Amino acid sequence: ALASAPTLKQFWAGLALDPLPAFFPLLLRVWRGIVGDGDFSLRLLGFFIGLGSLGAFWWSARITGRRTPIVALVSLGLCPTLFIWGDSLRGYGLGVGCVVVAFALFWKLIEAPSVWIFSATTLAAILSVQSVYSNSLLIFSCGIGAAAVAARRGQWGRVGLVLLAGMIAALTLLP
Repeated sequence: ALASAPTLKQFWAGLALDPLPAFFPLLLRVWRGIVGDGDFSLRLLGFFIGLGSLGAFWWSARITGRRTPIVALVSLGLCPTLFIWGDSLRGYGLGVGCVVVAFALFWKLIEAPSVWIFSATTLAAILSVQSVYSNSLLIFSCGIGAAAVAARRGQWGRVGLVLLAGMIAALTLLP
């Protein structure tokens, strides 16, 4: 078993020294509380995160009107780094899954905006930037790309929704 977890106050104070934001350590804390902190249960979390990332590619393809994410799957298959770090007990695999879901939801937000799609897009963007700090650049790119597509179509309200979702995610990085 792992050493006892720090209190949430100690965790928050030490977060400035951690290279990853709060989402994954909090998820790990909840997982350990529910499932346990044995070797098998922690490996199981990594397995589910890796499986979730693959599922995110398939789901994203469906949402954006594609049948199969062939390019993404081939790219993943040729990337040994993903197999090493993607389902390890760090936030990288979780970050991959979250940013892929956020990408699809940004697309959906400019195609068929609704309160639910806006909320889901904002949540996915927040979870993405709170998984890995470098995802903030990817979320920024997704948001600017979606805003550019909506602006090209003359859909200025949708531009505002996309930028608002991205801004809310960016604001969560301030603390």
